[in-house]
Amino acid sequence: MPPSGDDDDVRAYARRSVVRAVVVLVLLLVAVGVLGRWYAPQLLAATGWVYAHVGFGGLLFILFLSDAVITPIPPDAILLVISKSELAAQWPAIILLIGVQSAVAGCVAWTFGKKLGHLRVVQLVFGRFRSKNEALVRRYGRWAVALGAMTPIPFSVTCWIAGMFGMRFKDFAPVTLLRVPRFFIYYVAIAFADDVMRVIL
Repeated sequence: MPPSGDDDDVRAYARRSVVRAVVVLVLLLVAVGVLGRWYAPQLLAATGWVYAHVGFGGLLFILFLSDAVITPIPPDAILLVISKSELAAQWPAIILLIGVQSAVAGCVAWTFGKKLGHLRVVQLVFGRFRSKNEALVRRYGRWAVALGAMTPIPFSVTCWIAGMFGMRFKDFAPVTLLRVPRFFIYYVAIAFADDVMRVIL
C-alpha cells in the first residue's frame, strides 16, 4: 500500500528532526567554543553566578521541570553551567544522574498525559505541538519517543502525548533511557568546545 500524504509528512518531520539535532549540536559546539575562546572570563562569571544562586539542587529541579512539563529553559543551558563550575570535576557521575532523572521526568510526563490529557486546558496548551507529535507517536510508537529523547523535538511534549494517546508504559519507559547518552553527547560537545576551537584556530 503506498504511503499517504500524512505518512510522508510524518517521515519528513522525523528526518528534519534528526538533521536539526546534528545542526544544533554543531552550532552549540561553535557558539560555546567562540564564547570560551574570546569571552572566557565573562562566561565563567555568568555561569558561576547562576551556580552560586541556584545550586546543584536547583539545577536538577529546573532540568526536571523542563522534562516533566514545559519550561522556556533548554536543558543544554544547565549543562553549560555544570561544565563551567566546580561540578565539572565529577561530570561523568553528574551527567549520568541527570540522564536518569530526565528519564524519570519523562515517565512523570507520560503519567500526566495519561491522567490529564482529556482536560480542555491541557489540549489547549499542547495545541500547537499536538498535530505533528501525535502523528509521530501514532506512526512510530516508541521510536517517536526515541526521537524526542535524542533530537530537538521537545521531550516533555512527546512524553505527554505518548501518555495521552495510550502508548503502553512498558513500551515507553525503556526508550526514555536514551536521555542518558544524549546528555553525555551534548555535555562533551559543550565542555570541550573551546578546546576544539583552540585547535582549529
